Amino acid sequence: MKKFRDYFTCVPTLETERFWLVPFAREDMDAYFDILRDDRVQKYLGGGVPLFDKEPNITNWLYNINDRLLKRKLVFTWCVKEKSNGSVIGRIDLGGFVKRTMAEIAYHYAYDCWGKGAASKVAAKVTDFGLNELGLRRIQGLVHV
Repeated sequence: MKKFRDYFTCVPTLETERFWLVPFAREDMDAYFDILRDDRVQKYLGGGVPLFDKEPNITNWLYNINDRLLKRKLVFTWCVKEKSNGSVIGRIDLGGFVKRTMAEIAYHYAYDCWGKGAASKVAAKVTDFGLNELGLRRIQGLVHV
């Protein structure tokens, strides 16, 4: 079995029956920005997420999530895509690791995906990765209502 530290060389690709969880790439960014621009999504992001839709911000963000933060063992950030058409529908993170035993899960999805099982299926897959691959004992999340 791999050790906790060995998982942080790259964002692993995960999949469910309906979704791919992959590292964010430049070609995903326009669709992701469309999700972030939706006020219905922003409402539940704890005060909002600022848009960083210009260079060099995009390049810096991709470097941070796919390299710097990952190598510091701080967070895994996945782009969630539908298998049926490859469209970007959201983002999910697993991070805030505490003593390699606990982490926090966070996610947001396009409004059109709400109520269709994406969040629960993808969160279950990431939880499984955290518990069974990373060896975590607890994963928690914060809900904004």
